[in-house]
Order: sequence, then structure tokens, then C-alpha cells
Amino acid sequence: MFPEDAVQALALAWPYSLHRHCEEGQIVVFPDIDSERARKYLRTSGAPKKEGGWLAPDVAIGLLKEYGIPTADTKYAFTPEEAAEAARKIGFPVVMKLRSTSITHKTDVGGVVLNLKNEEEVMSAFLDMEARLKSSEHSSDMEGVILQPMLKDGQEVILGMSQDPVFGPLMMVGIGGVQVELIKDVAFSLHPLTDRDPDFMLGQLKCLPLLKGWRGSNPRDIESLKELLLRFSTLIDDITEIAEMEINPLMVFDSGKGCTVVDTRILMKAQTNIY
Repeated sequence: MFPEDAVQALALAWPYSLHRHCEEGQIVVFPDIDSERARKYLRTSGAPKKEGGWLAPDVAIGLLKEYGIPTADTKYAFTPEEAAEAARKIGFPVVMKLRSTSITHKTDVGGVVLNLKNEEEVMSAFLDMEARLKSSEHSSDMEGVILQPMLKDGQEVILGMSQDPVFGPLMMVGIGGVQVELIKDVAFSLHPLTDRDPDFMLGQLKCLPLLKGWRGSNPRDIESLKELLLRFSTLIDDITEIAEMEINPLMVFDSGKGCTVVDTRILMKAQTNIY
């Protein structure tokens, strides 16, 4: 134990004390969410059952849609030709991502290719990705690819949930993107979230000015982000078989323009009973 630890604990004790004396808030109910329909979606989507495991990326995106969480237009393909056709339907430019239930950090294996401008570039990117994985002994981990439109001009945010052995699900929000583990600007709250918790969580972020508008940049759609946090909490409350979940990045656009999930990872517990 060092003196700095005690000082940090005291620094956190005061805002926590203030938070304890605030009204608890209320759980928000979203009439458009149908939890039974969401569970049926999992039963019929090829999600892992008794063995548990990671949901396929497109299945995870589909589950978010069941909870009214906006997601990028997502298509998947298993050949270069299918990828080119999917990209044409989405509209160029597109991003191509590895589809895999065993590799969760796609950028580490060259599983993300940005700004593909035509069908030829898409087919070439598919073959290059396939070759990279084969050369690194990951060829069996490639279960096709995912195509999405290139989304620009949004602030990247991360949302997450992990299971604490004492407190149960812990909800997280922070500044996202590939630098999240470097910046480590995140805030946590116990589940379930009330209508007061999103403000409290966002207020803990050092980078909150990036969302409010920093040095002439436009303010981001914080109200949309807060609603998404509450919908995320509802998903965790309904699908208790989720062991771990991360949305990164969530693109938060200018005020009034909403936010969109670009990528998500969902780990299901073993011995689930939702099927």
C-alpha cells in the first residue's frame, strides 16, 4: 500500500458519497422491445447452445437490432464473388472484416480492410485476407467475411458488460476505438441502469468534452448515447446467459443524428437454457 492509493481512494469517496445521496432513479421500459422474440432469434440463428462461446459477428449484430440498437448495414459472404455482390448492394466505399467465432480481435490478424472502393478491390481484399490467415495458421478460423459501409465523422465510444463474482453484471462506457486499452478512459456502473445512471457514468469520463464539443467541433448526440446505454442494460437484463459483451466502436454522430454500432462481441455462457 502506498500513500497515493489512499489519496486516490479519498478522491473517489466524495463523488461516490454524493451519488449515494441522489435519487435512485427508475428503470426505463421500452415498449418496442420483445424479449421473447429476441430469444427466438437466438434459437434460430445458429448461436452456440450448451457449449457456450462467442456469437458469430452477424448474429451478435442481429441481437442488438432486436433491442432497437442502431447498427451499420451488415452483410456477410463466403467467397470473393459473394463479397463483391454484397458490397455492391451496400454501396461503396465499404469496410471488410473477418467473420470468426474464434478470433475476437480482428485487427491483430489483419482481419479489417478499410475504404474498398469497387468490386475488384473487394475481391482482392478477400483473397489477401484468406492468404494472410493461411500463412499464420488461422485458415480454419475464417468463417467468411462481413461487409459494412464506411462510417465517418463519428466519435468512437465503447460499451461493455462483464460479470463480477460479487456484484454481478458491471456496465461500462468509455472512449472507444483501437486505442481504448491505451487511453483507458472508462466508467462503470452496477446493472441494471436507471434513468439517472447514464449521466453519472458519462460524467466520470475525462474525454467527455469530446462528446460535448471540443475546440470548435460539433457536440455529439449524447441523448441518443444515453438511450442506447439503457437499451443495452435491458438486453443484459433479459438475456442472462450473456457472460461478456462489448460494443466497440459505437459511432456517436453530431447532435440529433444518432449513433450506430459498427462492431460487437458477445460471449454466451456454457450450459445455457434459452433453447
